[in-house]
Amino acid sequence: MVVDSTGPQIIVVDDFLTDPDGVRATALRQPYVKMHSAGLRTEARFLHLAPYRQRFEDLLGHQLAHWDDNTANGRFQVCFANDAIPYHSDSQSYAGVLFLTPDAPLGAGLSFFRGRRSGLRRRSSDAALMALTFGSDAEFDRGHWEEIDRISNIYNRLVLFDAHLAHGASAYFGDRLENGRLFQNFFFDIATRDHGAQQSSSGRSSSQARIQNATA
Repeated sequence: MVVDSTGPQIIVVDDFLTDPDGVRATALRQPYVKMHSAGLRTEARFLHLAPYRQRFEDLLGHQLAHWDDNTANGRFQVCFANDAIPYHSDSQSYAGVLFLTPDAPLGAGLSFFRGRRSGLRRRSSDAALMALTFGSDAEFDRGHWEEIDRISNIYNRLVLFDAHLAHGASAYFGDRLENGRLFQNFFFDIATRDHGAQQSSSGRSSSQARIQNATA
């Protein structure tokens, strides 16, 4: 676990699912379509396969918000070796990646970055810094980013992380659903005491940007 003064930044849980093979089998049976993100995603969401929400609340020590609002939450995604990797941050409080490829290359996990031009590691309220760090010229250009941390791709490993951090896949692999980088995505906010949700540093809640989640 990586923690700063605001709470957990990165939480890694191995052997997260009690039946990962069953969840993977469900993922392999689904149709996948091209969306705004790298690779392919399922149109359907799969939040019923495990007690995800309760487990995440236990891990984070907070109740969650916008769990059902975010239409990308709970979808399966697969990426292949020839897909371009987007380097980005997301607008909601937290994101999660659950790795679902057995014997995946360890180096094809999830990485966290710092912008070389700005030194920024996470979203900022400074529009100029945001443009310098996350501008369109940097979205797919690895040269604009310095890797800070890397989490290995291990089957049935869950990574929950502060979605405002700059992040992206460490690498993609494979050329079809059965051998590609298969994972399940999660996007949500943390409920505040007034039953609202924490907003991003750019001032938008995840419900205002629910279609823009790219993750890794």
